[in-house]
Amino acid sequence: MSYNIIPVSILLIGAYILSFVFYKRGFIRKVLHVRIWNILIFFSFLIVGVFGIILIAFIENGITTPISQKMLFWHVEVGIALLAISIFHIHCYWRSFRRILR
Repeated sequence: MSYNIIPVSILLIGAYILSFVFYKRGFIRKVLHVRIWNILIFFSFLIVGVFGIILIAFIENGITTPISQKMLFWHVEVGIALLAISIFHIHCYWRSFRRILR
């Protein structure tokens, strides 16, 4: 099974740059820019977490179905998206992260 690391990453990077440019040029407010990415990180985390728990239950009970393979694919794909969105999240909250790390 092959995963779409580069296309997913490029799509999300492009979307983040677009929303960041819209924010910087005044088309949208910073609150909306941050809210978009907070919502995406939440749903990505939710999907990865729920699919991960279901997959663990399948593995622990020895269940193998075509659905589990599709679920594994989407678990990894959304996990890739979650990684990229997490980096954007750090960019949005960089000052807070910097204070925490001091």
